[in-house]
Amino acid sequence: MGKWSRRSALGSIAGLSLVGLSGLARAEVALRFPLVPMRLVRRLVRQLHDGEQIVVEREWLVSFSEHVGGIAVHGRQLRADVEAPPRIASIAEVERGRSTDHIFPILLDRSGMIVAAGTSETREDVDAAMQAAEEIIARAAISGAEATQHRRLLAQLQQAGSSMLDQMPRDLFFPRHLALNETRPLALPDGTAGEFELAYAAHATPGSAWLERAERRVTTRLAGSERFSSETWSLSQA
Repeated sequence: MGKWSRRSALGSIAGLSLVGLSGLARAEVALRFPLVPMRLVRRLVRQLHDGEQIVVEREWLVSFSEHVGGIAVHGRQLRADVEAPPRIASIAEVERGRSTDHIFPILLDRSGMIVAAGTSETREDVDAAMQAAEEIIARAAISGAEATQHRRLLAQLQQAGSSMLDQMPRDLFFPRHLALNETRPLALPDGTAGEFELAYAAHATPGSAWLERAERRVTTRLAGSERFSSETWSLSQA
């Protein structure tokens, strides 16, 4: 998962209050929100260069409350399941043991758009993942120049892809854009050209405005090859 900025709206966190009587909007909130605890699940699938894939599924228990500027989403992680090829088991183990509780609370404005959240990873998470990646490169016994080029290309792809896939949609909890298709060009330092194609579809819970299911799919086309990644979010009663 990627990083989300912690904005100044978090300074009003002391003003958060639970509302147990009604989910109907008062003057401050224009939306109904769930009154009961909900299960938020994110499933991320990344296809690797050799055709294998890594699958990360996280589940959080979340609750909604009124906030001075709109709605606050509180939560805690319940589980993190990771499926990955044996050769990257060390990276999978880092991801499996990583807590994401510090992304909460997530603050929404009165229309349900995300305006502030914590970060999804700590400096320690990044360091552990980098160390695991270095160990994999070392075990592969490739030359130093080849390893450097390999890291550079991977970093380019990761940076470009994360800007599309790893950021939480601003309208995640109360979908507005129910369908979207977008294509962006990609140019690597070695002159290789390609593109990212993003397809997004979201569905609200019948009879309500909040999320039922959303999916983003990214297709990377580079040097005559294609690679796929997908991200699925779902929200259901706990």
